[in-house]
Amino acid sequence: MAIDPTGESADKEIVCGTMRIVTVQTMVEDLRAHFARAGFVTERDGEASFVVTARDGRSLQETKREFALMLRLWCAMHPGIRADATESD
Repeated sequence: MAIDPTGESADKEIVCGTMRIVTVQTMVEDLRAHFARAGFVTERDGEASFVVTARDGRSLQETKREFALMLRLWCAMHPGIRADATESD
């Protein structure tokens, strides 16, 4: 699932509560902190990427909705910075 600052997203659905996010290297820690403040668990897995996992107790639908909202909000606060999210195994 790729989400750009306009809020447009690819039609691929999130089928689990874990996503891998890739953004520019200088913004990784800022984006990780954004998700952590919302209660997601984050773990760095590369220079410009990290994995986000939803808290327990959320339905798949709630997780997808909150994840997309958090990523769109961050992109809106950082015009011109792209963050791509893909399902993580």
